[in-house]
Amino acid sequence: MEKLHYIISIMGSIYDYLDYRKYFADFYKDRKGRCPFFSFRYWAAKIGTDASNIAKIIQKKRHASKDIIDKFMEFAGLDKREKQYFLALVKFNKAKTDQESKLLFDKLITIKNIKTEAMREWQYEFYQKWYHTAIFGLLYYYEFSGGSYRNLAMQLLPPISVEQAKESVTLLEKIGLIYRDKNGIYRHTTELISTGDEWRNIAIHSFQEESIKLALESLRNHPRSLRDISSVSLTVSGDDLIKIQELTRNYRKEILAIAKASEKPDRVYHINIQLFPMTNVLEKKDPQ
Repeated sequence: MEKLHYIISIMGSIYDYLDYRKYFADFYKDRKGRCPFFSFRYWAAKIGTDASNIAKIIQKKRHASKDIIDKFMEFAGLDKREKQYFLALVKFNKAKTDQESKLLFDKLITIKNIKTEAMREWQYEFYQKWYHTAIFGLLYYYEFSGGSYRNLAMQLLPPISVEQAKESVTLLEKIGLIYRDKNGIYRHTTELISTGDEWRNIAIHSFQEESIKLALESLRNHPRSLRDISSVSLTVSGDDLIKIQELTRNYRKEILAIAKASEKPDRVYHINIQLFPMTNVLEKKDPQ
């Protein structure tokens, strides 16, 4: 089986990928750029499949079989640890439930064997608990020098424990989001954090689940003057849905701009934007 060890180094680290199909796509682009004769047909012949199958895998229209994955790893010259990561990556992308995804994501982090300060990994830790983001926002205007963690914990709604408050401050300082100034007061190193439109992995699922639970508690415990929770059901087409998603992204960005420009903040708020299907998509029937 032909091995292409040099291609791996040109592409960069396999551990930077969270989608094996993206790795497939970059592998093809890199090989094609160096070897004009390289094609889907040539590649397919080397790993025992057909060109259309590879194209559909890269286009995310289907997943690669175990046999194709095994032959590709040999063809690409992956070493033992790279193979271990790639196999876990395939399973991660094929996961059916959030729980399964979380377990496999944890496995990917373990195989990478790196500290959690890297962007994706510290986001994973940061977004595991809702109170980390709340403490981060609170420290923007609440002067705290490490004195009474009980007072800090009581600032949140609902209040958290002293241990949880210490946990958050320790994490925020460890990952470089806050620092102590010359007077010992914790300050921000950055103003706002957003996962971005492209961030779509299990790293924030736990955070989103907790956020939805917090919204339910707010509905029960906070007066209407302090909250704005509304619901609406829509009947739309696929094209309409794309427009609504674009409006939602723009709405979120505008709110972040307002928050960034706020001169004298005195509270931390959380906004959930929830758009989800309530029916199956109706299949179109051919005219009789």
